[in-house]
This record gives sequence, structure tokens and C-alpha cells, in this order.
Amino acid sequence: MYKLLCLDVDGTLINNKGIISKKTKKSIQKAKSLGVRIVLVTGRSYQGIERYLEELNLMNEDEYCIVSSGSIILDTKNTKTFHNESLKKDEVLYLYEKSRDLNLLFNMHDTINGKIHVNILNNFSIYDAKLNNMKLEVTNFDNLNDSIFPTKITFINEDLSIVDDLKNIFHSIDLDEYVDFRKENFNPHLFDNYSFFSDDFIKYYSLGKTTKYSLEISKNTVTKGHAVKKLSSILNIDLNDIICIGDSGNDIDMIKTAGLGIAMENAYEEVKKVANYITLSNNEDGISNALDRFILTKNNLSKIS
Repeated sequence: MYKLLCLDVDGTLINNKGIISKKTKKSIQKAKSLGVRIVLVTGRSYQGIERYLEELNLMNEDEYCIVSSGSIILDTKNTKTFHNESLKKDEVLYLYEKSRDLNLLFNMHDTINGKIHVNILNNFSIYDAKLNNMKLEVTNFDNLNDSIFPTKITFINEDLSIVDDLKNIFHSIDLDEYVDFRKENFNPHLFDNYSFFSDDFIKYYSLGKTTKYSLEISKNTVTKGHAVKKLSSILNIDLNDIICIGDSGNDIDMIKTAGLGIAMENAYEEVKKVANYITLSNNEDGISNALDRFILTKNNLSKIS
């Protein structure tokens, strides 16, 4: 039987209203009662998932979460850090210059201090800050303060023309007003492929498309998959005994890492291609469907072939 269930949050655990359905919650609690460890693995900060941890009763002794797309592993009861791989200042400055070369906006999470730093105020980052319960701060990256601990970098491709699309992406959040940010020769499909990055850049960095307009950039050693491996070592659980479920580009590595990798029906095509199984969408209790099939069914104590 599988021993560890790793769940992405947005587009996976929660539906498009930002809610964990009763059916999904019940299935997760059933799996937990069978001895399966439940771990939320997210691009959000700890502050951004705390309410879901509470709702699922996942803030007890010896329970964990993975946040900032694999940068940090936390004990959910005491918020003790078991793994922290923050970016170095010179890496941040290099990526900042790269974003400027590409005419992209720059977004940097400092989960430790509960802040999101941006070079220019933009609508995506306003949503991002609200989603994660973090403060948003316009920062001069050329004079970066040493007290900042960068845990995640996101390149943003934004123009005022995508506001309606952003409203759909961040459907559970309402903004009172929007930043009138316009870009010349805006290409909304820029992140459809990564041809604008050099081969060396792609070798060194892990790229994860989280929305059509946002691309997470991290070192190849800082991914959800690497964090799942690290946690499996801490818990002494074989990778073959792990299920990972997700929908976005930053979930690909953990889906490939797990003994059973599952993509949501609403996942990007590149995510579905690497999955062992495709479950229903996040609006159709996809997690519950997967757990019924691979954990909760009495006759299904063996793993997928």
C-alpha cells in the first residue's frame, strides 16, 4: 500500500472557488486513517496554505509540508524548517538581469519574512500576494538587502490586456482595482515554449509554468520532486511507495519522481504526458477519484503495474 500522498494545492486540492470539497476532504481523511501520510506540496508560501492545513487536520506532531515549489520543507506543527535552499544574492541578481533582458517582470518570494518583492508593481503579483497572505513590496534589486531570503523567483509576462484572464486564473480573489501596466509588442504566448533561453540556462535552471503568464525559475536542485525525495529520506519511505498529484509545470518533477504520478484532468498537456494516470479535474473531485482507485478500494492494496 502507498505510504505517502503528496498533493499540489491550486488546481489540484482546491476547486476553482478555492475550496476543498467535502468529498475530497473525506477521502483524504480516510486515507490518513489507513496510515497514509498526507503532505501538501505547493508553490505557495506556508502562510498561503495554513488554512488548508488546519482544515485537513495536518498540523500535528511529525507532519510536514513542502512550500515555495520545493525550497522549504516545514514541520507543520512548529513551523520548524527541515530543509531550506534559498537562492544566493548573486543568483537573484543574475536572474533579475535575465528578466530585464527578456522584458519580463520579476517576482521574488521571501517566505521567511512573509514578503513578495517585485521590480514593478503588477497585477499578477498583487494576486500572488493575496493568495499567499504575504506583503507586496517594490524593491530595488540592484541594492538587495542582506536580510532578504529569496525562496522562489517568477518571471511574469503581463499586459493590461490579460486582466480578464487573470481574473479567471485567480477566480477566488477579487481586486478593487488593477494596475494599468502596458507592454509594447506583448506576446501572450511567450511561455508556450522556452526557445528564448539558452541551452546552458535550461541545463542549470528548472523552469515551471504555473500559469500562461508566469514561469517559476529555480536551480535544478530546487524542485518539488527534489523536495519529495528529501522528505522521503527523512521519513524513510521508498519513492515507489509515494503518490504525487498535480496539474502545473512545477508539478512535473514530483510526478516523475513518485512511484505513482497522477495528473489532474485540468492539467497542462506536458504534465499529463509524464503521468501514470489522469484523474478527474479539480472541480470534479479528482483527488477523491484517485484515492478511491489507488488507496481506498479494498482490493487495491497493490501498486499500479
